[in-house]
Amino acid sequence: MYLGVFLGPLAEGPHQDSELIDFCLDQALEAAASGFSLITFGEQHFNNYEPYCNPFMMGSAIARHLKDACFGATVIPVPLHQPFRLAEQMALLDQLTKGQCVFGVSAGQPVGSSEHKNFGIDPHARQEVFDANMALLLNAFAHQPGDGPIVMDTPWGKGALDGRLMPSAWRRPHPFIALATNTESRIAKAGADGWPIYMAPCSAEQAQQRVQVYRAALVNSGHSDSVIQSCLQKSAITRQVFVAATDAQAWELVVAHTAGVTSLPGAEGSSPLTARDAQAAYQLNLNLLDVEHQPRLCQLQALQACIVAGSPETVINTLLDQHQALGITLLAKFTNGPMDISSWQRSFRLFVDEVMPALNPQTYAKPN
Repeated sequence: MYLGVFLGPLAEGPHQDSELIDFCLDQALEAAASGFSLITFGEQHFNNYEPYCNPFMMGSAIARHLKDACFGATVIPVPLHQPFRLAEQMALLDQLTKGQCVFGVSAGQPVGSSEHKNFGIDPHARQEVFDANMALLLNAFAHQPGDGPIVMDTPWGKGALDGRLMPSAWRRPHPFIALATNTESRIAKAGADGWPIYMAPCSAEQAQQRVQVYRAALVNSGHSDSVIQSCLQKSAITRQVFVAATDAQAWELVVAHTAGVTSLPGAEGSSPLTARDAQAAYQLNLNLLDVEHQPRLCQLQALQACIVAGSPETVINTLLDQHQALGITLLAKFTNGPMDISSWQRSFRLFVDEVMPALNPQTYAKPN
């Protein structure tokens, strides 16, 4: 089984930034020493989530101390980046980790967020920008000394790569890139291209269906067994993990750490996140909410589906079941809810000391 750690804390404001950044770096190194295969940081801007903001800087801070672990970015919103500069940043981190990194990429947050507008990008064009920037990014990695310039001439940016990309990537033709998506057509394309995938929160049943689509695309595209195995190993889905001495104590943590995101007008106290049966919780709340608030309920139901909570024994059995169904990396997130470092660390240590030994965790093969 392949296990990862996603370090994505939520700050209340600037006064918590320094402590959370230090905590994330410390837990990343502790995770690397404990046998996790993947350690990931995200990228957020102008909000309180992931206050370190820049996964490349965090990756460079730990690159020389990863031991057998792999660095991951979950995920890079490609439309926000100049593609040639992004290629440089990815290549440098690929060099610093000696090829032990995976960069998750996406078109960014949904249209309703302010992310793209803050960078002067029409959110409705985010998929177009993603496709154009990814094409330029891949061309930059393929560019050889002596080749002519690669010209960037799009509605979203002008420029050229006139010279050589430096540094070159450690892994050729480019670092591992994972497509972050839950859309089955794009999952199939990632399989055809031989890229890993990162899935957003979804139920075990939905994840299993998407992995089946992905596996079929890998096989039908004629990839070698080694490529298929590597892609499946490096693909990942995030689970919010709460470990305590008993199931009841773990679910008390769930309620306490999700209090800020579980309120639903007309259904206070009956959030999907506090019910262990997702379908029962959905039906309970669906009867209490009017149509206006049902989209919010669906978001919470998706979040509930990615929670793994319980005693060490319960968490072991849950993760073994999910591994059996999916066969990809399970990315554990312990930094759940408002800052509570002591609680996060207790859950993490219980996981390392009492859960991991029963899961026989492995690390990815080192790149040649």
